[in-house]
Amino acid sequence: IRIAVRDLARVGEIISLTAQNGANTNCSIAFTLEDKDAYYSEALTKAMAEAKAKAGAIAAAGGVDVGGVISVTEGSPGYYPLYEYAQPSADMGRETPVSAGKIEVSATVSVVYAVG
Repeated sequence: IRIAVRDLARVGEIISLTAQNGANTNCSIAFTLEDKDAYYSEALTKAMAEAKAKAGAIAAAGGVDVGGVISVTEGSPGYYPLYEYAQPSADMGRETPVSAGKIEVSATVSVVYAVG
């Protein structure tokens, strides 16, 4: 079964309710982005800008100019939830604790430039 919850404040409640109603095995809980393609495109744009800046620095050190792009290879997209685990306490009640975190979106590119 798959459940999508957009209200983070209700995630712990829903996990607790499913467990109370017999769902005692959980294969995984995943936190993802709804519009991950837009964030990944932004990460790709930044990766290309960084590649160009690094190529410029290397070219300047070598006494040459950076030309046009000869080829670009895209690395695998990365979406990594960064978890913060809650510490159990007496005032947690019966609800499963879930706290907000961050999802890191990364992109890697390998770029070959012409030099001259």
